[in-house]
Amino acid sequence: GEHSVVNTEVAKRRIGFIEELKHHGIDNIINIEYPLGDYNSIPESVYQTVIDHPEVDGIFTNNDIIAAGVVRRLEKVGRNVPNDVKIIGFDGGRETSNLGKAITSISQSPEKIAQALVENVLLLINGESGKDKIIPIEFVHGETA
Repeated sequence: GEHSVVNTEVAKRRIGFIEELKHHGIDNIINIEYPLGDYNSIPESVYQTVIDHPEVDGIFTNNDIIAAGVVRRLEKVGRNVPNDVKIIGFDGGRETSNLGKAITSISQSPEKIAQALVENVLLLINGESGKDKIIPIEFVHGETA
């Protein structure tokens, strides 16, 4: 849960998503954490938790690769995505790992991030300090939610 000592940028994705759910009155949440640092390899225990809770109707993952893995596993055990369970990833909704459907995702707008980085580099080159910038995220409609 939110007990994690390390508050990484990836952990902030989960925290922000949970805060938004609660803001909309959704508080029946199962939070699954997996080993810090390995965000593309999904332990069997994560899949098992999802399978053990057939009442779950929506899943948010920290990236689109994990989302694709969860979609595959759920469909393998007979759950239909998005009819039985909706899956939202985080990265930008690219079709991943030959899934055959686009992941519904929260996009970080890599072009805007790159532009902000270039602007900060130019400021630093000119002897000025860089500026913190918040780049808005976008919801990318895919085929999993």
